Amino acid sequence: MTRPYLRSGDRRRQLLAAAMAVIDSRGLAGLTIANVAAEASVTRQLVYRHFDDVNALLLALLADRFDADRADPGQARAGERPAGLARSLALRAISRPAADRRLLRSVLAASDERRPELTRLIAALRAGIIDHWIKLAPDGKTDAAARAWIWAVFNAQFGLWDLVDAGEIDPEQAVGILIGLIREHFSPERRDGVAQDPQADAPRQTD
Repeated sequence: MTRPYLRSGDRRRQLLAAAMAVIDSRGLAGLTIANVAAEASVTRQLVYRHFDDVNALLLALLADRFDADRADPGQARAGERPAGLARSLALRAISRPAADRRLLRSVLAASDERRPELTRLIAALRAGIIDHWIKLAPDGKTDAAARAWIWAVFNAQFGLWDLVDAGEIDPEQAVGILIGLIREHFSPERRDGVAQDPQADAPRQTD
């Protein structure tokens, strides 16, 4: 197979771009060394020179697309609610190219038993996202309920991204909806992330 000569760094970037194109057109299930080689018009042997397996290829692709803006949300300023911390995260995510958002969604939503070699990697990525943004959880909690809350908020973005891409809402509206969900979680009527019965603490009348 005839191919133009590329320096190692340039060839690696070409292969990552090919992997991105494969996922964008075929989904994560279509990510194979053979498909990436075909997309890049190179041999499978050449792909293996740069990546040991499909796990290594996917990890490299995620690092290439997302490592540059893995900003730490830091500590909240005095009196600042988690909604304020979440706003910059949501704006940054929703302003990324649509292909990047589709990549993240494909990876994090993957549960295809046909790709068992990616199961551990995907689970680790999910856990890493939750660990990174656990500071948004209520009262600094890190228990299972708090981690589930973080994951629910993160996944709420996916539906909003679809609406933005379809032109039904703009990014600011999407972020406003997400922040509204977060504020609802922290409303005074909720304790420990659970809605309370407004009559629960009312004094009972006696006859």
